[in-house]
Amino acid sequence: FINNFLEKNLVTNKKINYKNISREGLNSKSKNPIIFCEVEIDNGFEVLYNLIESNKNINYSYVPFSDFPSSYRDLSFSIKDFKSSKNLQKYVLNFKDDLLKETFVFDYFYNEKAQEIKIGFRFIFQSSSSTITDYQVNDVMDVIIKHATKLKGVSIPGLK
Repeated sequence: FINNFLEKNLVTNKKINYKNISREGLNSKSKNPIIFCEVEIDNGFEVLYNLIESNKNINYSYVPFSDFPSSYRDLSFSIKDFKSSKNLQKYVLNFKDDLLKETFVFDYFYNEKAQEIKIGFRFIFQSSSSTITDYQVNDVMDVIIKHATKLKGVSIPGLK
């Protein structure tokens, strides 16, 4: 896909070379391939933007990386009413806030003996305009906690 895209949308007198980079030795849960491509930008390099803009099937939006630090929070939920498990996951994973950049499940355990599900979620917060405070992050977390603990059979062990 990348090779096809670049060859259609770039004009260069140099050959475009790609290299797959091994994931061996990386401490990552991601299994996506890592592909490296280096393109020399010189007088013979041109991007055919009109072709890119005409391709409506691909999202070309660019979101710059923030220079400000991120903040992480983890929440582990105990679910005794299994019907609430899907609702909890749906709510937490689809929760939106300007400061919340990513949410994912980092732990999932079914305790057959206790008849409960334990789900751990990680929340990553970051602002593109300033350093965020614990107060800002806690405000967002309070909204998530209030809604989640209203679900039948859902609790957060250790939370007062």
